[in-house]
Amino acid sequence: AALALLPPGHRKRLASLAANTFAGLQLGKVVDAQIEELLLAGPDPGALAEYMTAIGYAGIAHIVLAHRQYAVRMIARVREIEAMVGADVYITLGHSHYWQLRFLEMLGDDTYAVGQHARLAATFNERAGNRRMLAVTWASLGECLRRMGPSAPAEPIFRQATQLAREVGEPISWSFVQQYLATYLAEQGSEAAWAEADGLALQAIELAGDGQVYRALALIARALVALGRGALDSADRHVREARERLKSLQLRAYHPHVDCAFLRVQLARGDLEAAELAAGEAEALLESHGPLGVTELPLRLWIVRAWLARGRQLDARRSVSAALEALELRARRVPEGQLRDDFYARVPEHAALLEH
Repeated sequence: AALALLPPGHRKRLASLAANTFAGLQLGKVVDAQIEELLLAGPDPGALAEYMTAIGYAGIAHIVLAHRQYAVRMIARVREIEAMVGADVYITLGHSHYWQLRFLEMLGDDTYAVGQHARLAATFNERAGNRRMLAVTWASLGECLRRMGPSAPAEPIFRQATQLAREVGEPISWSFVQQYLATYLAEQGSEAAWAEADGLALQAIELAGDGQVYRALALIARALVALGRGALDSADRHVREARERLKSLQLRAYHPHVDCAFLRVQLARGDLEAAELAAGEAEALLESHGPLGVTELPLRLWIVRAWLARGRQLDARRSVSAALEALELRARRVPEGQLRDDFYARVPEHAALLEH
């Protein structure tokens, strides 16, 4: 309705374009012409913060859709705007580093750089008093830390992010942040962690309302809880619903996350045919849309295990080779020393790939 009233060039049209694109993502309706208008806009020098916010919210839709051609252009525009502002324009700088970390988290091949951008985004958002963005930044930092190695304490960061999101009280960011903690706890292997994770995931679903993406992400956490408890029928039901929702919305950058959980559940259930089919689809996605961020390597591990479970030794060896190449590329980007050693060999999924 706002877009119908606001003419091109109006200061508030950019915010309306961004809101429409971001909301459309949840409903499977993303209009490419809107991101083109945003990318080509020449914002007023006094409205750079608004423009950075708008282009980021519109751009995240194309990041999670794995529309790399638009996502890359969006990140380039973000960097252009960042170069136009001073070192004390904290709100704009906070947004800039957040959108860059989200691009790398979902579509990149440099886990270490995710953490670097997350730390900068957190610093600037905290200085700006932008508590909503600080909460989502901390959540991504926690996700990066848990992918870097055992010496990186992810859980306190996840809890810090969740507490802040609760205080802010905005349902979408609260649900988004909380599913990170729920998924982390779901994989910790204790009844206390599973009980907390399931409660967090149920609350995230309630907070999400009509937000299909956030419901699906919370359902993945519920599936992992059920898997840990050995409730395989429940795990299957949750992960299938999550997978159907994310795939119907064509959110390809989230497919590694849900496909990894799906493969784990099907292999536990002994449904090797479903696992084989999903492994083939996942590998095709990696070939056509990769790299796919911090969840790519765990997915590659479970693809290998699916091939092995079906007795497809040649495919397993080929997949291991591709996975190790991806691991080594990421490891080379981590500074030498204990951090690189931990990343290469002490992250559980990485250690498992090296054993294969």
